[in-house]
Amino acid sequence: MTHTTDSKKQHRRWLYVLLIAASLLIFALLLTFVILQTTQAWDIAVMQSIHTWATPFLTNLMLLITDTGGVGRAVPLVLVAGWLLWRGYQLELWTLLGAVSVGQLFTYLFKWLVDRPRPLAFEALQALPTDASFPSGHALGSTILFGLLGIWLWQNGRRGWAITLFVWAALVGFSRVYLGVHHPTDVLASFALGTAWLTAVTIFYDTMKRKQNELSAHNH
Repeated sequence: MTHTTDSKKQHRRWLYVLLIAASLLIFALLLTFVILQTTQAWDIAVMQSIHTWATPFLTNLMLLITDTGGVGRAVPLVLVAGWLLWRGYQLELWTLLGAVSVGQLFTYLFKWLVDRPRPLAFEALQALPTDASFPSGHALGSTILFGLLGIWLWQNGRRGWAITLFVWAALVGFSRVYLGVHHPTDVLASFALGTAWLTAVTIFYDTMKRKQNELSAHNH
């Protein structure tokens, strides 16, 4: 039984490593293409195609969704962090805060390095932000925050809620393209980088949680 369990853990660990490698490769390729400005025609074509779907109802819905990936992302972060602090879940609290904080640093770093202008494929459906376009802070931050919460819910059997959070993170990214404030490659690269970092955080958390449980069992 122990051998089977160890084998599953080893298999899962390799899957995590492969996911990180694949995600970083995708991010690196997109980053290179963006710097070389070889994606412009594709980005514009995709944005204009999505823009043909625009309706007042859908635009209002996308504005609502996109707000949950920006400043609105602080609401679930503060609520969950407060609950974890109240319940004494120190590992989960610091994992959450660390994951989100590093993700924000990634956003600032690559915006500064790439300094990509905002898209002009059509008149944006909300005011264009004044900072650089690559990567999408909304998409990256949502992938990390909602993704991590979704993973924890999945691990605790709340798979319906987990899937909802995964889908919501994807919708935040889509809303940025729909509204005309991000190139599609900004969002795709953000998903890739967010997935790589989220997977690394999951490896860290699972390892520390296992050690925590082993220590607790030993003490009892």
